[in-house]
Amino acid sequence: MKLWETYFSIYDRENVEEDVSHKESLKFYEDNRKEMDDGAEVFSPNRYSRKDGHLSAIQKLLEMEHSIGEAAFQSEFQMNPKALQFALPINSTIVQSRKSSIQELTIPQENVQWVCASSDLNLAKCITTVIVVFFNNHTATIIYHKFRKCRIPANIPEQEYYTKVYDLLARHGQELRSLGIRIDAWAIDANGVPNKAVEDFSKNSIRICGIPAAGFIGRASHTYRSFLKSRLKEDVNRTLLCGDDDEHKKAGSGRRWTFFDSDFYHERVQKGFLQQLGNVGSLSWYDGNDHAQWSIQVCNEKLVMKKLRQDGTFEYHWRDNGDHDALDAIGQALACYGSMGFAEASTGRTNLFAQRMRFKKRIKVI
Repeated sequence: MKLWETYFSIYDRENVEEDVSHKESLKFYEDNRKEMDDGAEVFSPNRYSRKDGHLSAIQKLLEMEHSIGEAAFQSEFQMNPKALQFALPINSTIVQSRKSSIQELTIPQENVQWVCASSDLNLAKCITTVIVVFFNNHTATIIYHKFRKCRIPANIPEQEYYTKVYDLLARHGQELRSLGIRIDAWAIDANGVPNKAVEDFSKNSIRICGIPAAGFIGRASHTYRSFLKSRLKEDVNRTLLCGDDDEHKKAGSGRRWTFFDSDFYHERVQKGFLQQLGNVGSLSWYDGNDHAQWSIQVCNEKLVMKKLRQDGTFEYHWRDNGDHDALDAIGQALACYGSMGFAEASTGRTNLFAQRMRFKKRIKVI
């Protein structure tokens, strides 16, 4: 391989010097071709031209790899893309072990930055809800979790479906209120058919249960697009508030939901549980022994590859091993926290106060 390294050092110098003939590197290859070609095979040995300074298809291909990089070459020309990141070394035993000294439904008196409830809707089966306390040191503890059974078939008439979803959210909101603890925001899964019911309930949630609510819609990382369906143009921590600022000030109008990069936040959840307690970004449960099923669901999506696309976005590949509603709910809570501009790794310019006020405007009933 050292011969090819020497060849490309000559080749690169010729490019800097704008020597398009590449006479010196070509002569080097010609003198050492037998050894340099040893062990290489190509499908089409005749795919080269002496007119453009190539003496073999091998030379042409390796120059192409040198030009575009190994990752792109392996993907586009070898049909063997390299995995840039394999599955996180996470398992349910690790996740279950991440327990703090905080008791269930207990919010400490100091250093609390934000308290968020988050509900993932699997309406044919259950609502999965967590309440997460976010601290000033950028750690978080889940102080409440619940699978609330529900059975709303998707094949009933549209208006009946809407009514059942709306009423279900109202009852669940009353349950959350009855817990008697501070909840700064309630992020509700608005993907798919429930969107309209979630949106309308969010406009009235303060009146119904005293908790400001907003719909959240997750998108895969490679399909998440900044400013999609929005004129606010504020991508904050891979979240995007949809609608127009003036629209959000009007009663009963405007698009009241937030798009977020679900892959990004699923990865953040699992990385959070892999952190030791107290480290920046770490996640923990309240002190209890009822986290087994939840810990399993956190691990039921396995990250097997994270690939950088040509447009600069990441494409995540997950292996689905079963129900992962708990992972969805916790990830959505982190997305709600990130949408406020609190998170430690902001990906866009933001004004914290403006973000808080905008969230309040979005959920306030005027």
